[in-house]
Amino acid sequence: MAGRADPLVTWQQAAASIAAIVDRRNAAHADRLDEVSDEPLPLIKLIADDPHPADITAALTVLAHLRWELDKHEGALLRAGQAAGVSYRAMGRPLGLDTRQAVRARMQRSLARAAHTGGHVPPAPTLTEEQWVAKYGRQLQDATRDLLKHRHELEGHDIAEDLEDLEASLEAVPAAAGRVRVKRLGVVAARVRYMTDDITGTRTPEARAALHCLLSLVADHREVS
Repeated sequence: MAGRADPLVTWQQAAASIAAIVDRRNAAHADRLDEVSDEPLPLIKLIADDPHPADITAALTVLAHLRWELDKHEGALLRAGQAAGVSYRAMGRPLGLDTRQAVRARMQRSLARAAHTGGHVPPAPTLTEEQWVAKYGRQLQDATRDLLKHRHELEGHDIAEDLEDLEASLEAVPAAAGRVRVKRLGVVAARVRYMTDDITGTRTPEARAALHCLLSLVADHREVS
């Protein structure tokens, strides 16, 4: 069923396959002093190096479950990092990915494979731009002002220019409710999201807390076309 989160191969099936491989290998080499390891990865390597027809499908069964586990944990880590304000650049570095789009695509693929959705992850419920501003607009303004107080405690590439643009966007937000306020607060949120890859560190706990608060606030913001 599309969207389910249970593995195609359960751990019980994988464990049964491991036991069958170990039993066959130990029986075939009864004269050996050491028994075959039942650790999944060494066992798979053993079969790849010394293949036996009866073990191949069993090893692939184990591998299918391991792949599901890895996809599930990778997708969860990337999503958690996104919510915690970790930059896409930082998350992509150990994965060999160097763009925001590549990291997002990797996260979607990992979650899709873990959920068996054929490459598509149903999007989380989202608010319209108007709903988002009504709910978070005042918090966004306050959190942005707080971050700007710590502008000299932030480290990064071209961060001074980014912060100047952010401050200008914030000052352009009118106090009165309406479409102009919605649009300009959307620009503020977008500037916060897109400058995260330029921030490489903070010099004080206060700056780190202000940055985390702001990034957490805009993590689920999306621009409405």
